[in-house]
Amino acid sequence: MHDPATEVLKFLDLESVKAVLDFLQKAVAAGVGAWAAFRFQEYRETRKERGDRIHALREALFLLSSQRGFLLILDQDQLAPMRDDPSRHLLLRPPLFGRAPLPLDLTKLVFLIKLHKSGSLISQLDLAEARFSFVERLLEERRNLHYRVQDRLAATGEAWGDGATLEEAVTAVVGRPSVLQLKQMTDALYESVAPALATNRECVTAIQEFIKEQFPGERVPSVIEEKTGPSAPPA
Repeated sequence: MHDPATEVLKFLDLESVKAVLDFLQKAVAAGVGAWAAFRFQEYRETRKERGDRIHALREALFLLSSQRGFLLILDQDQLAPMRDDPSRHLLLRPPLFGRAPLPLDLTKLVFLIKLHKSGSLISQLDLAEARFSFVERLLEERRNLHYRVQDRLAATGEAWGDGATLEEAVTAVVGRPSVLQLKQMTDALYESVAPALATNRECVTAIQEFIKEQFPGERVPSVIEEKTGPSAPPA
């Protein structure tokens, strides 16, 4: 049985054989080098992707913590003292907060759709952001209406009638529709904070558990807990 390689070598002198072997060594070395370079680049990309994902999760925890702090201050310092006051819609002043927390950037967290065991974490985060945004919008709309009512009351300069309740006196000046709208917004604000806090807490716990499961060895950021108000769920 003839070996084609052996037959070829019969017609080559020693120098030619050396040249062929040298070429083969270089070809193999080049192939191994290219493979090693490819694997190293793949490792670097995987490492970068892992780092980007960890960073996105930690950023989400920071933003959720910031939103939670905002909600807790609103609940404890602004809403709780007047929770059972029947005239709270008239007495509750707009909170004087500084800059509101930044929104969650869900575009950085789309990888959760594939990696999370149920795929529902991204939906939970979307719900948490929606509920927090709803509270923010309610605060803004109620603030605007509150100041309009105050301006109209200040413009009349009339003394309240003897025996008139606060609501009757305000209604006589600004009208029943404005008072009802203010009451509806105030009630909605009280009702919206607890669900926002609950969803926020669920997302924080889910992200912390996800980091432990998917990225073992990575530091899991903790969220500072604060004493919750009457409407806030246990953290």
